Amino acid sequence: MATIRPVVSRVLGVRELDPAVWQRLTASGSDFYASLPWLAAQEDFSGQSQQLLVATQGDEVSAVLPYAVPEREFNQFYEPRALWGESAPEASGLLHLGVGRGYYNPVLLTAARGEERAALTAALADEVARLAAETGRPAVAQYVRARQADEVAALLGGGPTTVLPVAFNAAIRLTGADFDDYLRGFAGPRKPRRVKIRHERRSFDAAGYQLGCEELRDCRDELAPLLVQLQHKHGQSATTESTERVIRTQADHLDGTVFTCRLEGELVAFALVYRWHDALYVRMAGFDYERLVDAFEYFNLTAYLPIDHAYRHGVREVHLGMESYRAKLLRGAELEPLVTVLGPGAVVDPDGLRAGAWERVAGWEDEVPDPVRLFRTQGG
Repeated sequence: MATIRPVVSRVLGVRELDPAVWQRLTASGSDFYASLPWLAAQEDFSGQSQQLLVATQGDEVSAVLPYAVPEREFNQFYEPRALWGESAPEASGLLHLGVGRGYYNPVLLTAARGEERAALTAALADEVARLAAETGRPAVAQYVRARQADEVAALLGGGPTTVLPVAFNAAIRLTGADFDDYLRGFAGPRKPRRVKIRHERRSFDAAGYQLGCEELRDCRDELAPLLVQLQHKHGQSATTESTERVIRTQADHLDGTVFTCRLEGELVAFALVYRWHDALYVRMAGFDYERLVDAFEYFNLTAYLPIDHAYRHGVREVHLGMESYRAKLLRGAELEPLVTVLGPGAVVDPDGLRAGAWERVAGWEDEVPDPVRLFRTQGG
């Protein structure tokens, strides 16, 4: 049977598509950041509708490619010059493919395979090339899984691309039935790590905190001041007002679970997670540092409590996100390489930019054993 030629249109707003379309295109469970609830929350926070390229075949939507043409980038993790210096292009001069917020960036959403997928990719690439010509902006896809880099490169309008290693996404794959089975995974030379984790859990349990597992909608007004403290501690600029807006819009659209830590009823620490299919995503955490008792609060809230919760609810993965790689590896995480793919015309000196990006990765050796090899073996 011949493949029906895809027809690509431009759609403004994620809620312009039937929710059943989003459910079908994200049914594999690996694309939380392309789910309708997440995207709707991002739209409400930004006040701007998500732009979409929508491919239809017959009467059915067969693929969606989100994109954006930002005037300014406020998040430094998505500003190429903040990552790689003046030789990198500015975010405001690029056409951004994918959803653009999260630990990784889903770009092409489709269940198609084989020849049908190739036809969809070609049709969407033609439209990306038209967008690039209309806007005068080269295309980019940031925080793409390295194993998807070739397909993403094919979407960037044709011509030579520049692929740069940018980060790792850390995830713990759970085996067995409970937390004890998780600990049994630290065997042989890793057995001291098992002893360390047990010590950290006992210290936390003995600290006198009132622990809870609350719905985001019920405690959302308490979270922002603690999240801002964590961001400021790590040198990030954030205001309580903007952080409150982030949390409020997510609570309006997403069913979040908050692990809470209280003293005399007052919140002193928390971690927020979202469940999507068979995985938990640890999205944010916050701490009132002056009131903590130094009982390994960070690791308990962002790792051990989510792992225990995952086991109790039949979830098999816990995604911990980027950065602090050594701490996550020591707790059993696997690292998935993420790359940025810059399209034709985006980079003046590709070789120089690549050299700087790989030098940056090599600098992670104090956290990750042989980080360059992890990228090279997966196509980065």
